[in-house]
Amino acid sequence: MIRRPTGPSGRERTAAPWHESFPADLDLRRAPDGAATVAPTLDAGLPAHEGVRRLVGPFYQALLANVEGAVIGTDSRALHDLRIAIRRIRSVLRAYRRALRKTSAKRIDADLKDLNRCLGPVRDLDVWIEFCGKQALAGQFLSHRLWPKFIAFQIQLRTMHRATVRRHLRGAGFAAQRVRIERFLEAELPSGGRAASAPLGPVARRALLKSLRRALKLGGLRHSSVPEELHQLRIELRRLRYFCGFLGDMLGPRMHKLSRRAHRVERVLGEMRDADLALARVTTEGPRPPRLLVAELRRLAKADAAVVDAEWGRLADPEFIAAARAELKLSFEPVAAAVPVPRILSPA
Repeated sequence: MIRRPTGPSGRERTAAPWHESFPADLDLRRAPDGAATVAPTLDAGLPAHEGVRRLVGPFYQALLANVEGAVIGTDSRALHDLRIAIRRIRSVLRAYRRALRKTSAKRIDADLKDLNRCLGPVRDLDVWIEFCGKQALAGQFLSHRLWPKFIAFQIQLRTMHRATVRRHLRGAGFAAQRVRIERFLEAELPSGGRAASAPLGPVARRALLKSLRRALKLGGLRHSSVPEELHQLRIELRRLRYFCGFLGDMLGPRMHKLSRRAHRVERVLGEMRDADLALARVTTEGPRPPRLLVAELRRLAKADAAVVDAEWGRLADPEFIAAARAELKLSFEPVAAAVPVPRILSPA
């Protein structure tokens, strides 16, 4: 007869430290396909300060998670994700700036704006060098006598700008910014007092309506030949998309369609701006580029201008906009149900 051991199994001995650290029962098995997942929630009736804390917290963690990768610079994705996290934090602070006026939110927003401005040139060069490295494009120029010197200069320029990124992210200024953000999240927001009693939902609705109104008002800039004006429209569309992303579930299902349409216009505007920046760069600094490269950039900018009109027509369709506004006006009657907190890292 074989005796079975009566003591704890190897699996139980392995799990013991977890049970000591986390006394609640945890089920770490993979959920079956289609099973509902439990997530922290936002409720339209939640105090504004608490809602801001729940929104900014994950975005701040995403920022921290990408700092080291941005400093090392071996993968351009880390810098890209870090800048997205900064933009999303700033979008939340802007949406709730009236409710946050007695906190350090305004200072944090200004700090993050300056930081993102410092990180921008490296990201622009990352996009440009990736564009030049595309097989369909680079194959045309590999044997061109101007190409090696031209592309070597672009890489050298990016290396110089990366030193600026390292200096900012490892400097005392960024360390102080982190302290301010953590104090804001851990001390200022939980002790918001009467200012924190403003409900999250109505403020979200006002912010989204205002952003939609501004984006439509700036729509004529899509025909501008000035890169800064195209970028102004792009920024407002991005802000609208962010608001729809982390507030839309409280405001109605049409907000997700609005977000997708705004994103399509924003993406084309981004490609137009990238082409404009590249044209300005290759014609004003560094070694002379192949003429065919300049012609290709101009062709892409012209083609994108036609695409942006088509995408704008879908976004600004009067019937769709009227339905979206009607849905926003009807929200919170009664107060909407709780919705999941947005994903930390979603596409830009």
